[in-house]
Amino acid sequence: MFDFSLSNILHSNIFNFVIMVLLLYKLTVPFIKKTIASANEKTTKIVNKSVENKEKALKELQETKEDYAKTPAEKEEISEIAKRTIDSLKKKSEEDTENAKKIIEDNLSKSVRTESSKIKANMTKEMAELSVNHALEKITEQLSWDRDLHDRLIEQTIDELEIV
Repeated sequence: MFDFSLSNILHSNIFNFVIMVLLLYKLTVPFIKKTIASANEKTTKIVNKSVENKEKALKELQETKEDYAKTPAEKEEISEIAKRTIDSLKKKSEEDTENAKKIIEDNLSKSVRTESSKIKANMTKEMAELSVNHALEKITEQLSWDRDLHDRLIEQTIDELEIV
């Protein structure tokens, strides 16, 4: 009823599909992991730089407070400037981080699309080659079973061409 021979298993679509999925997984996972690790590293660097900038701004604020502690009006003015500076640095660092994330996501998406296209093209080529080889095997098999089939097909084609 069912033929579980090695030849049949190797030519089955399920087996080929499993191999294709495994190859696709093996080819894309390292690339995606590398890209994500790179993106995380870049984001971490940007965040660390922003934290350093924030700490530097806070230190400068403290020094400014100490310098102008003698006059309350100047102190308030400097505090307001420092607060605006911190807010703008915070806003800038958040914008930079978001921009970096968007760039990383875009680059990752482009890379994944490119690699997917390459893999699809290779798979399509391989499937076409397998289909042609399979068809050739079937034709050869049919011709080996019926020696006169080739001659009958040629005569039939000639007859059809004469009708047209």
